[in-house]
Amino acid sequence: MLVIADNLSVRNAAYREAMNKKDRKSLEGLARELAKKGAETIALQCSSDGAGDESNLPFVTETVQEAAGLPLCLDSRSIKALRKAVPLCKEPPIINYVSVVEV
Repeated sequence: MLVIADNLSVRNAAYREAMNKKDRKSLEGLARELAKKGAETIALQCSSDGAGDESNLPFVTETVQEAAGLPLCLDSRSIKALRKAVPLCKEPPIINYVSVVEV
């Protein structure tokens, strides 16, 4: 069994606000709390359609990776965002979504 925390998505208002404000401290706190509560992997989503992911996903990836130290699952329709975020992961991430349509 693998426990993937799905709390860092656009459905979470606190996360969405921290991401939009580029509030590292709040994002780090959310990531640490997920690790403390038993997450083995943290899923990251910055949009529902890929818009803004090219800047947001790398920022969130780097911040959460450093704070939690856990493997990540990246969810984005933007291949450009994924290309920027993957190298920031300490180990190969799970890629949850890739679209054949470039965003």
